[in-house]
Amino acid sequence: MFKSKKQKIKEECYDLSYSFIEWLNTRLKVYKSDAMTTIDLTYHKIMYNDTEYSLLELIDIMIDITNHLILNKHYYDYSKETDEQTNKLLDIFKITFNYLWW
Repeated sequence: MFKSKKQKIKEECYDLSYSFIEWLNTRLKVYKSDAMTTIDLTYHKIMYNDTEYSLLELIDIMIDITNHLILNKHYYDYSKETDEQTNKLLDIFKITFNYLWW
């Protein structure tokens, strides 16, 4: 009938790395949609790889990377490209982490 919360978490943790990519993708899309009605996501300027970006630009980059990993099913390939994309995603997430609220 209904799955228990513990069972659902166990299923999500089967491949926690992929579950995180899916989780982050959906949450970033909701955050962007909701936050844009309340705050200016272009206000903060953040340096990444010697280039200045707005928070909105970095959110869009993270969404693009997660979309690519999910939709193209590259995440399971463990290729050099996948590793580079995953590292880029996590680097950007790390530098934007404290800005992701409203």
